[in-house]
Amino acid sequence: MVRKYLFLGLMVMLLATLVSLVVQGRKKEQEQREKSLKAPLEIVRTSPSSPTRVLAPADLAVVEAGGGSTAGLQNLGGNKYRSPMLRLGYLDRKGKSLGNRDRGFDLDLPAGQTIALPDLDPPDAPAGWARRSIRVLYAELAPN
Repeated sequence: MVRKYLFLGLMVMLLATLVSLVVQGRKKEQEQREKSLKAPLEIVRTSPSSPTRVLAPADLAVVEAGGGSTAGLQNLGGNKYRSPMLRLGYLDRKGKSLGNRDRGFDLDLPAGQTIALPDLDPPDAPAGWARRSIRVLYAELAPN
């Protein structure tokens, strides 16, 4: 007989807990619904257009003159580029890498033209380098 009343008491407690959880859930739903009606639905903003960056453009070639002391960029394609970023790799006489330096240039490169690169080597270039490799990392497309 005691088991019967104990089981009935536990069932009543379980039912009361479930009812309280359902009531709390409905209250939270109602609060969220009221908050969403007060807030603005959507704000759309437009951003100004920005240049398109081309990674390792195939139509930009590095031309070296004067035994590697000066270099230039040649645009072989029909697109105008600006602000190229170059990776300068420095090697010693044995061909061992001394490090890389990334260097950006603030210049325009019209289609079909070659432009000399001023002050190619940065001040923090490794000492004792014998050869240099130059690679175009990216450039931004300029409006025509």
